[in-house]
Amino acid sequence: MKKVLFLFVALFALLPLFGQEIEPPTSWVDLIGNLDVYLGALGGLAAASVFITGAFNGLFNITKSWVRQLVSWLVPIVIAVIVGNFLNVGFLAEEPFFIAILYGLGAGLVSNGLFDVGFVNTLIKWIEGLINPQKE
Repeated sequence: MKKVLFLFVALFALLPLFGQEIEPPTSWVDLIGNLDVYLGALGGLAAASVFITGAFNGLFNITKSWVRQLVSWLVPIVIAVIVGNFLNVGFLAEEPFFIAILYGLGAGLVSNGLFDVGFVNTLIKWIEGLINPQKE
């Protein structure tokens, strides 16, 4: 019984480490300095896309809501495909082009608040399993 109790205490003590949230960068220096954090997982990609979308909308003074929404969907796709896949940076470095697009769409879903990271990761892994059943 003591071993089971110890296991639960250890798991609950380590649980916050697994559930850490990634906050969007506060500046361009923060984004570039912590590129491994922001391109290390889907949550980081979504956080970086929130910052870059806001900067892009402010830089070009975009006020129309449909244009702002379009930018918020295109930015994560461009980051995932160009920076992650073509430049071989982060978790998308070895992934196929189509999977990079899926992760870009998934980051758009997360950054727009439609779904959470866990659901989008599961959905992308399921789609990837349908496309390539040999990959584990």
